[in-house]
This record gives sequence, C-alpha cells and structure tokens, in this order.
Amino acid sequence: MTWTPFVGTFIAKISKGRKIREFILVIFLVPCLLTCIWFSIMGGTAIHLETTSPSTLIQNKGLKLIFGCILSTLAIMFVVTGALPSIQSLSSIFSLPFMLILLLMLISMFIDLKKNDKT
Repeated sequence: MTWTPFVGTFIAKISKGRKIREFILVIFLVPCLLTCIWFSIMGGTAIHLETTSPSTLIQNKGLKLIFGCILSTLAIMFVVTGALPSIQSLSSIFSLPFMLILLLMLISMFIDLKKNDKT
C-alpha cells in the first residue's frame, strides 16, 4: 500500500500515449504470465533438487521449538490483553494518508478519462 503512489506514477510516466486496452494488457497480463513462468521453472527446479539430492540442511529442533513458543506466546498475549485491536487500529491509522492519496489518484484518473473522451 505504501508503494502504490510511486508505482502508479512510474507506470503513468512510461505508459503515456498508450491506449487503455494496451495499458491493461501490459500491466496485468504480462506480469501474470512472467510470474507463472518464473514459478514453473523455479518451483520445478526446487522440487527436483528436493527429491534427488540428500538433505543437507541442519535441522535444529530446539531452535524451532523456541521460535514456536515465542510466536505462540506473543499471539496469546495479544488476544488475552486485548492488544490485537490496538495493533489493527494502528495499522489502519497509518494507512489512512496512503488511502487518501489513492483516492485522489483515482478521482484524477476519472477526470482525465472524461476530458480525453470529449476530445
């Protein structure tokens, strides 16, 4: 959410002069296609390495247990003390300025689309 105004500005600059159909095609379909290719290649390689090579990772069960206990304790503390709604409220409050910026960008896009439709 915090990067949205910057990404939107960047995409607007590089997309200047293109039609909306071209913009949607390039912004949505191309990244989805490249992501599918990336995960297919990397995921297939990871599965292949996992099944064919012996496991060389050091599995420290004590460390896993400690981290699991710490995370469980934090979750329980948030629920019991009622701090979870406070943290949720804080995240909403901090995201408010970015939501306003996004709203202004949306309004400005619709105004620009109406101007371009009339010409």
